[in-house]
This record gives sequence, structure tokens and C-alpha cells, in this order.
Amino acid sequence: MEADRYEKALFEKLKYEFREPTFKVVHDHHLETITDTRKRQIDVAVFRKGESRPFFIADAKRYKRKIGVKTVDSFLGMMIDVGVKLGLIAAPQGFSAGAIKRSIPAGIQLYLLTIEEALDCEWLSRARKIYPWDWAFHPQLGRAMRLIEHGEAPETICDAWENIPYEEWLRYVEYALSNHRDEATVFLEFIAENHYDDGWRWNAKQILEDI
Repeated sequence: MEADRYEKALFEKLKYEFREPTFKVVHDHHLETITDTRKRQIDVAVFRKGESRPFFIADAKRYKRKIGVKTVDSFLGMMIDVGVKLGLIAAPQGFSAGAIKRSIPAGIQLYLLTIEEALDCEWLSRARKIYPWDWAFHPQLGRAMRLIEHGEAPETICDAWENIPYEEWLRYVEYALSNHRDEATVFLEFIAENHYDDGWRWNAKQILEDI
């Protein structure tokens, strides 16, 4: 995953965590410092409703190694420059012991955002489109959409969203049939023949009969 995609994935994750209308999450935001007219580039900025300056900023570090103290200090300097007291650094390889120790008094959260999780986060916006009413199961929904996009086995898709409600399940099936009909048919046949839940099997059989 390229660095810009990793950054966008972090944006999608924080947009899920800080939801509208209470918050506004902005990607690639340029913010004036509090001491002069310079601007600093912020990967992700989170605003409270009605406020012009963010209360929380985040930085995505798609490094091949653990994040060290210097990176934490650099991010802390940016927080001070823009007058923000809370921040987050996301990285796929984790953080050194020194970085963790330095982050605690600085108000910086260190988050291990794995590449696998970042790939799932890329699909959160599509999950919102096919089921905008309730966001609770969007991570599972987005993951299931990604898995069928890449032709994963039906049992893998089932494991990804085993407890999803029927309404989201139905929307997913409609999406899958519209965009990946062959894979969706195999997925429904697998459920109809193998799923332990009677309701899942019955629903899958009904849809298969309809198509």
C-alpha cells in the first residue's frame, strides 16, 4: 500500500470514529500556525461542530520500520505550532519503547494501523453508500466488500461478518450481485448448503431462486 493510500485509509477510519454532525474530519488540511502566517500540512484534522480550528490532528507514517522518538518529537512540534493538544500517529510496524514513553506525557496516541486494517478502511466510504442509515457494522461490511472484490473464498467472507444484521446482509448481497454476480452466486450457494444458521440458509435459498 502506497503512503498516500495509507494516509487516506487513516482519514476513513477517523471519519468513522468522529462522526458527523458532531465532528468534521478533513483530509490533507493546511493549518496556519498560532505564532505566524506559516501553514503546516496536516494529514487528518478533526473539528468540533462550529469550531474553526481542530482539536485533534493525526499523522500517517507508512514506514517499513518502527516509529522512533524523533518522529514523535517532530509531530509534537507540529502540534505546538498549530495549537493542538491532542494527536495521533498511525504506523503499520508499531513503535519503539522510547517513542511510546515520549508520547504519553505529550498527549499523543500511537496507533498500530496494520496494512490489512488499512485496506479494510479504504472500503468504509463504499459501505456508507450502500447502507447509510447505521454505521455500526460498516467495518465488517467494508471488509466483506473488499474480500469479494478480490475473489476470496466464501467461508472467508462469512467469517468476516458473521454477526451482521439482516438489513446490512441484504444490502451487501444486492451490491455483490450487481458488481460480482458469479462470485456472489457462489457465496450464496455456500451459505445455502453449509451455514449453521437456518435463517441464513433460508434467505440464501430464496435469493438464489429469485435470480
